[in-house]
This record gives sequence, C-alpha cells and structure tokens, in this order.
Amino acid sequence: SFIFYINYRRHGARSLVSLPQRAQQEELDKIEKHIKSTKDKENAKPLDKPEQFLYQLTLIPNFNSRVFCILFQSSFCECMSSITRKLDTLQRVCKVIQDSETVKKILGLILAFGNFMNGGNRTRGQADGFSLDILPKLKDVKSSVSNQNAENKV
Repeated sequence: SFIFYINYRRHGARSLVSLPQRAQQEELDKIEKHIKSTKDKENAKPLDKPEQFLYQLTLIPNFNSRVFCILFQSSFCECMSSITRKLDTLQRVCKVIQDSETVKKILGLILAFGNFMNGGNRTRGQADGFSLDILPKLKDVKSSVSNQNAENKV
C-alpha cells in the first residue's frame, strides 16, 4: 500500500497533508455504499482512479495518525534548526548585554537616580539594586524641562 512504502522525501511529505483533507466523510460514505451495492454485480460501473485511491486510503489502519507522524518526522529537523538558531541568537544577545560596560554604566545611573529620588525614604533609599520592571516607568518621572522625562536623560 502507498502509505506503508512511500518514500516521502522523494514524493514530498507536504503532498501527504492534503490526502486526509481531500475526501469528505460524505464522499467516503458514497464510495463505500457504491462498493457494497456493486460487490456481486458483474456489470457494475467501476470506481474512477481517484475514488479507488481514496477508498484504499480508508482501508489503511490509522491512516491519519500515520500521515501526522510522517509529517512530524519530516519537519522536525527543520523546526529544531530554526529554534536552535533563535536560541543561539538570544544567548549571544544576553552575553553582549552582560559584558557591555555601557549597559552596566546605564544601569548604574538608573540605580543612582532611583536612590537620589528615594533619598528621603528610609526603606527605599540607598537600594542595592532594582527590578527590571521599573525601566518602563522611567518615562513617568517628569523633568523640570518641558517634554523631558527620566527616560530621555538616561
């Protein structure tokens, strides 16, 4: 049978995607009804090639699951390669940020600015650090110069 021995690399695994979608259940029911009604009749009209093919696919146990597995297998390496490239990029970006003296100076300025702003507050003044979720809030700290905020200064 086709699905048992198919070389999907040669035929293209993507061509398998449409096979289960091609036949609607109503069509398959009609094909099966035709086969049952003409089973013992000698002058019965045979099925056309596409209908024969669809009928043969219905005879394959777990056909849809098999197609899914073949498609998964054929796309797995491609997906893994894509994910690996993205992870490598993310790791390089993290390394650049960690090693960047400029980023460290900017974060130091933000810490000093926050400590200055919270100087009168015993619990929040002279902090050892800050959470990164505070960074978007810098735009809310207004400057004495119009249209400027702490984000512009940093």
